[in-house]
Amino acid sequence: MAISPKGKRKITVEGVALLWWVRADDEPPFVESSGESLHVAEADGGWLVSLPLGQPEPTRHLVVKKGAVRGEVASGVHRRFRCPDFGLGPAESRIVVRPSSVAELIEWCTSTASAPIEVNYLGQPIEGDA
Repeated sequence: MAISPKGKRKITVEGVALLWWVRADDEPPFVESSGESLHVAEADGGWLVSLPLGQPEPTRHLVVKKGAVRGEVASGVHRRFRCPDFGLGPAESRIVVRPSSVAELIEWCTSTASAPIEVNYLGQPIEGDA
């Protein structure tokens, strides 16, 4: 399903055109946040990630709603992975999302440098099934 570009900003990273927007959370995440999330998606809806803004470093993670991050695919269920802050800062300060932060997030997501650490909805690492 395609995503409407209305009210969203366009960004192109490494030749891929994407849309991004910040929106108040419909349901607050289970971790401390500012109450808003950054969403980044392909216009055709084939890839979608959300990053609750203002998360503290120990539990900071993004949510893969569709597609893959660093080679890890979200197939049918949302998956969460620890991530850097992409220069967005803590919830105590006013969070300003700049295109450079969005580009950094996209580049981190598409990198295959190392596998991401999967976490649960509280931002705590998931133990392996081994």
